[in-house]
Amino acid sequence: MSSSAKKTYLGDYVDFQNGYAFKSSDYTDKGHYLIRIKNVQQGFIEINDDCFVNIPSDAKFEKFKLKNGDIVVSLTGNVGRIARIKDVHLPAVLNQRVASVAPKSEKVLSPEYLYYLLRTPEFLEFAIDSGKGAAQQNISTSDMETYQVSIPSLEKQTEIVEKLDSAFAEIDSVGESITNRIKNASELFAEICLMKTNDLNPTGFKSLKEIASVITKGTTPTSLGYRFTSSGINFLKVESLDENGAFIENKFAFIDSVCHESLKRSQLMENDVLVSIAGALGRTAIVTADVCPANVNQALSLIRLPKDSEISPKFLIALFQSGYFRTDLDRMGAGAAQQNLSLAQIGSLKVPIFPESKQNEFIDFLYNLSGLITDLKAQLEYQYLLKSELQKSILAKTFLHSTDSELVA
Repeated sequence: MSSSAKKTYLGDYVDFQNGYAFKSSDYTDKGHYLIRIKNVQQGFIEINDDCFVNIPSDAKFEKFKLKNGDIVVSLTGNVGRIARIKDVHLPAVLNQRVASVAPKSEKVLSPEYLYYLLRTPEFLEFAIDSGKGAAQQNISTSDMETYQVSIPSLEKQTEIVEKLDSAFAEIDSVGESITNRIKNASELFAEICLMKTNDLNPTGFKSLKEIASVITKGTTPTSLGYRFTSSGINFLKVESLDENGAFIENKFAFIDSVCHESLKRSQLMENDVLVSIAGALGRTAIVTADVCPANVNQALSLIRLPKDSEISPKFLIALFQSGYFRTDLDRMGAGAAQQNLSLAQIGSLKVPIFPESKQNEFIDFLYNLSGLITDLKAQLEYQYLLKSELQKSILAKTFLHSTDSELVA
């Protein structure tokens, strides 16, 4: 270690600011964008929904407002993820379990150097190892303050930042290209599926409420005085369904038979179609015999087709998974802080009518195309992983050698 780098603790050089515990009832259609845990990814802010709050004029809220260049860190779940706020994210405000971090004195520690220091694999490993909690990890800002650091001179910091800025700009450009290709693959998938439904020449269209015998949704047991149990009747939520229509059994909750009996309208049967109507709109699954007996909460709609239905449950699921209804679902769910669909909106979806042979042809087509798109995405995601690993390697080598007054080439 060089004489210019003294071994000290992160808390000696930075100040943390924890976020505010905004309630869902505070959410609005416009105002300050609420930076939550899921927005903080490693190295970037992901704007994955529209969640805003109005900030009272009270001066105590000023410290939660974010500025361009502010560094934020996740404190719950995937702890230790670091990102920077940009102008495009503003105006924005910190939510609970996300903190901002800034140098006590920029004459000693530059914000740019701090950002890269916190992006190192060593800091992420430290945060994960310091995390507490069984169901999900939590770390406090006081824990982070104990991270040991070596802070070189400002001149050395500037040299390191310039080198990393140059390297990361090139790598991030590649990463953005990969991200766009993944997005384009999803859009192409939906376009091809729509073309296929048109080529099959539907005999007509009917609303889902004209076809289904039941369109309903579940209830949260605790709202009726019941409690979840450690075992018993399966109780499904949106997170119990993955994006490909499969059930995630370790995300099932449970209720007892008394609660299940009281929630008669949402008791599931084999071949029922489930569609998420809150949060991740349009996530679907078809109920299999091994899942039953089961029930659902209010974020899942239950669609039951009669035995003599013009369309099969598998075909209806295929339409949802192909993105056939995506434009309608996005339009229906737009304009709210938390996207939600009503049962009436689900029932209004227009379903193309095909004979059984063409329904099966579309199902087979979707299965084969999904496999090709999945393989393509896997290849692109692997390339993105390599990009991330390269960044980690550069950071690790740079900060390892910087204590010896060396820079990675």
